Amino acid sequence: MSTEQPAGDGERARAPLHRNPWFWGVVAGLIFVPAIRPLTRHIPDAPPVLAELPEFEFRLSNGAVARSADLRGRVYVLGFHGPVCEPECGATLPALRALSGRFQEFERRITVLAVQLLASDAEPVSEVTDLGELWLAPDARVDALEPLARDTLSLHIAALEGEPGGIADVARQAQIFIVDAKGHLRGHYGIDELGLDEVYHRAQHVLRDHKKDGLAPR
Repeated sequence: MSTEQPAGDGERARAPLHRNPWFWGVVAGLIFVPAIRPLTRHIPDAPPVLAELPEFEFRLSNGAVARSADLRGRVYVLGFHGPVCEPECGATLPALRALSGRFQEFERRITVLAVQLLASDAEPVSEVTDLGELWLAPDARVDALEPLARDTLSLHIAALEGEPGGIADVARQAQIFIVDAKGHLRGHYGIDELGLDEVYHRAQHVLRDHKKDGLAPR
């Protein structure tokens, strides 16, 4: 007598893999999702031009005077520190150093200009001798930067609205400014973690647009 049992409903033969709709769903997903990713990626626009900066001067360690025109052709981040604005600006220099280190670690061709503000009769203390570096820490006499503060920077800081302040007032706001390769102000940001992240990314957006326009910053 045969002991074989007829196959039940739960013992139906499996369908071939290529006839399984779930298999083709997975394959389609693996192909479709990467294919449309470039179409869904959002690259933020660079911050708009706010103003053209007037020319300003700063000093090198050998006493020579350098000018902002010497920085034309490169995107740079500008900040101020020094005795005339402490304690409010005390954290600006470490923030600029950290930002510069980040730019250089990831080989972003963006200069950081950390200007130390000194009294008008002070001797230069800068260690900078070569403007070719990406980290620049010169010094500047307060009176040399007053037009920059009064005519441009202070007008774009809400806390100083209606009262165009001097460069020491601007520095006390602990702000970092993005300047493009044409000498245009492209925004200002705080020195907290969020602000530094914004500066890091937005400065690169400015650099990206310059390259698209055929202007390759130094």
